[in-house]
Amino acid sequence: MLLQQSPLNILICGHGYSSIDRTIARYRSVAGLPESSSCSQRSRTAEFWRTEIDEMKKLADMLEARNKHICGEDLPLLDMKDLKQLERQIKTGVERVRSRKACIYAPRRLLAEHINMLKRKLNDSTTNA
Repeated sequence: MLLQQSPLNILICGHGYSSIDRTIARYRSVAGLPESSSCSQRSRTAEFWRTEIDEMKKLADMLEARNKHICGEDLPLLDMKDLKQLERQIKTGVERVRSRKACIYAPRRLLAEHINMLKRKLNDSTTNA
C-alpha cells in the first residue's frame, strides 16, 4: 500500500520529527499558506490566559464580597455610600418579590371570589326553588 503524495506526507516522511515548528513552517510553505510565528502566537496566547485568569480571580473576589454583604456579613467594612447602594439593591429585590407574588396570587384570589359567588347563586337558586 502506497501513501498518497500530499505536502504533509512529503514533509513528515522526508524530514522526520526533529522540530514541530519547522515541520509546520515547511508545510505552510509547501501548501501555500501564510507564514505565522507560532512562538509569538503561543506567548500571546499564554499572556491572554494569564490576564484572563487574573480578571476572573478579581471578579470572583468581588462577587464573593458582594454576596457576603447581601447576606449581612462584613457590613462594618462598608462605607456609607456602599451601605446606601446595598439598601437600594435590597429594596429593589423585595419589590420584585412582592410584584411577582401579586402576579401569582391575584388570579387565584379572583378565581376563589368567582367560585364563592357561583356557590352563593347555587345556594340561592336551590333555596328559592
